[in-house]
Amino acid sequence: MMNKIERRLKREARTMLPDATLKERIRSECFGDRVFEEVAEPALVAETAGTTKTGRAPLSRNKRFAIVVALALIVCFVIGMSCYFALAKVPVAVSDTFVSININPSFGITADANDRVTSVTALNEDAAVVLYGMNLVGLSVSDAADRIVTESAELGYLDTTSTGSMSFLAVNENGKKETAVANKLNLSLTALMAKNNWQTTVNSENADYANNGGSSSSYRFKFDFGRNSLSVGYTLLTQRAGEKTGQSASYFSRFSAESMLKLISDYNEESMAKVESALEQSWQNNSQLQDSYDKLQQLREEHERFIADIEAVLEILDDSDGYLTEEERQKVRDLLSHPNLNLDGALDKLLEMIFSFAEDIEDAYDNIADLLEDILDKIEDSIYALGSDLKEEIDNWKKDFLEDVFDD
Repeated sequence: MMNKIERRLKREARTMLPDATLKERIRSECFGDRVFEEVAEPALVAETAGTTKTGRAPLSRNKRFAIVVALALIVCFVIGMSCYFALAKVPVAVSDTFVSININPSFGITADANDRVTSVTALNEDAAVVLYGMNLVGLSVSDAADRIVTESAELGYLDTTSTGSMSFLAVNENGKKETAVANKLNLSLTALMAKNNWQTTVNSENADYANNGGSSSSYRFKFDFGRNSLSVGYTLLTQRAGEKTGQSASYFSRFSAESMLKLISDYNEESMAKVESALEQSWQNNSQLQDSYDKLQQLREEHERFIADIEAVLEILDDSDGYLTEEERQKVRDLLSHPNLNLDGALDKLLEMIFSFAEDIEDAYDNIADLLEDILDKIEDSIYALGSDLKEEIDNWKKDFLEDVFDD
């Protein structure tokens, strides 16, 4: 009975309510196309179930495959660039070269890209004494090293017997440049030992490292990522600085070579200043050395002026066309009146020949040239002899200074 009543009520309800098609037509007239899924009739929802919410059909199999391939290519590109930044190497510019020479005393030489010395550093007090009075700036690295080693030997620091040894280390950010400088130094110092018949062993720390399997190049890793891309010299210095301080070697990778050498050598700026001040004071108090030095400087200046006068007169004579101005005649007269020539009575006759442009003037020119050359040789011999004597005096003064200061 109840089911019959329910069916009757449903029939009456359907006749009273509009059907779904009528309702959709009303919505369409009111809202146009803005009929959302949540207000659509169940029948229309079912019709649109095959499309996405945006109204697009699902991606086809080929399109999905293309997207997967594109993503894979992007991943490969990212991995490739990561490998490049991890493994790529870039050229290293040639920097100034720092050379440490260890004889005990220890020295530091800084040179530019052309291997010319720009500065020399004493790394301990004994080295300050050795370097005092030496002007090495402008020399080649090899010449500067030779002079330092020679001076050290004369002051008794270098053991020239078969038991003696010395070492050096060249440091440059560019490994190939570093190796080239080290090779030049090794050849030069070895030749110096042979020339003086010294039996001291010369140890190139760069070569020792290479013989033990190490190497240097002119490239380094673009990004280190904890790897060592330093040159041999910098590698050795960072290792020693690390051992000295207990820090890791990588901690010192951005330090300068000179700063690491000073740290390794226990460089004390205050004590170095005291020694240099004591040296200067001792020099100023030694009047004999001052006189010898002034005499040598005077002779050198005289030699340079005499050469300049000779060149000027020869140029005047070469450019003359049979006539000399009074100023030119005076320059010739002053040169030939120089006390070093000692022409005496022959001076007037020689001047007369020159000024009259006699037929045999060419012979006179030849005689003058020979005379001037002989005089220059004598002056140079005098300078060398005086310089050698002064060098011996200075070495003796340095030895006395070492005994007085360091024995105290």
